[in-house]
Amino acid sequence: MEEEIPQVYLSEKDIIDQAPPEHAKILKAHFEEEDNIMRKKLEESSGGVQPQPKYIYISGKQMEIEQKCVFFQNVQLYDTLFVCEQCVEYFSDRDTLDRHYKCCIPNPLAGKEIYRDREKKFVIREADGFYDSSFSNRLCQIGRCFIGHKQLQYDIEPFSFYVLYEITDDNKYRFVGYFSKQKYQHTSCNLCCLLVLPCFQGKGYGRLLIDFSFLLSKTEHVPGGPEFPLSESADHIYYKYVLESIYEATFNVCYEELKKGTKIENVDLNLLLFQSLTGIAAKLIVKVLLEEKIMKVKKSKAKVEFKFDWEIILNHMEKQKSHPNRIFLHDEYLQWGPQELYVYEELLHFPEIEEERIRNSRGDNTMPEHEREKDIPGHHIFYHGDTNEQFDKRNKDLCASRSRIFVSKNGEKGAQAENIEIEFLKIQSIFTLKFEHCYSNHTVFIA
Repeated sequence: MEEEIPQVYLSEKDIIDQAPPEHAKILKAHFEEEDNIMRKKLEESSGGVQPQPKYIYISGKQMEIEQKCVFFQNVQLYDTLFVCEQCVEYFSDRDTLDRHYKCCIPNPLAGKEIYRDREKKFVIREADGFYDSSFSNRLCQIGRCFIGHKQLQYDIEPFSFYVLYEITDDNKYRFVGYFSKQKYQHTSCNLCCLLVLPCFQGKGYGRLLIDFSFLLSKTEHVPGGPEFPLSESADHIYYKYVLESIYEATFNVCYEELKKGTKIENVDLNLLLFQSLTGIAAKLIVKVLLEEKIMKVKKSKAKVEFKFDWEIILNHMEKQKSHPNRIFLHDEYLQWGPQELYVYEELLHFPEIEEERIRNSRGDNTMPEHEREKDIPGHHIFYHGDTNEQFDKRNKDLCASRSRIFVSKNGEKGAQAENIEIEFLKIQSIFTLKFEHCYSNHTVFIA
């Protein structure tokens, strides 16, 4: 009985290293000859214009590449780019992709799984731009194929990538899309770039990723929003999302209070409550509430009044509950916590500290030796309660503004460099709530 030879995907270097010495020279010469032929074809076909594939094949679907993107030399000359749906590695032909996919197992995938929904069969993994640089670069390259304004492709160390996968019947992963977020920041931005592959659009995955970005903000206790400026379509999407989130938060609060016997007119709603329940920054909530004429600010009487139409809220909840593409997130499924931020002196050693932090979070206690140490200048003083003027006075020789400093460490919350001040929020407001068309016999339950 013949022994089965395990299928293992090998790179050119692995093939040469494992071949006998007399065969290694022949293989090396063969690969070099192929590289030279490819280089000549590239020079002949380019004509001063950088060639690129016209189509991308992933998850059994072939999609047209909509934007100009630069790939590695060995795949630029081919019409179709074949991408593995698990590790997003790309190849020049279908046979190579199939051989790779048989050996590409989920366990060593880049990043860390932080959310899994077994009922809906999807997972979200967090990849680090510093630690998982190759995987993150491939994500950005795929993103540039479909996002016209996306420029970031290589300087991705300060970003985290949250990658959405479907779980297949054979327990493998199928890449759906991702969004990126800055790891260390002093602003409230919680989403920088969002991509859902065209073949998966219209299934609620875009809403799911936006929902997940605000779930992270809610977990961090830092209400946020997307990176500005927004395109016209993105502004419409977020406007609708914020409005629907307010409806759902209002319904859930009122439903819980009604179960306690509280009259609906006496339910206390305010902006801080909306922020904590949705993770959305106050400026976005205020913009939508004022535009929809749900909130009225009466400065003369020091009062902010919310006026909801209860029937609209109930109709919205019914539609969302029965919508086939609406996927609800569950906070208890999230296996993630906010990251520690560093002060200025530690940022001078940022690569070493960052690598150590990531290794420790993944259970790897080994630390490589670095070639050289960075010099640390004299200690710079920073107090969390300082104003900008006080900070500049204490640190005259510091070549960085306060907005460049990360001011949260060891569990202490510092002042944010970007303070969102809404004038009427300073008023000692009396919050009142009015509902129109309240129907006591019209009840909707949401999981």
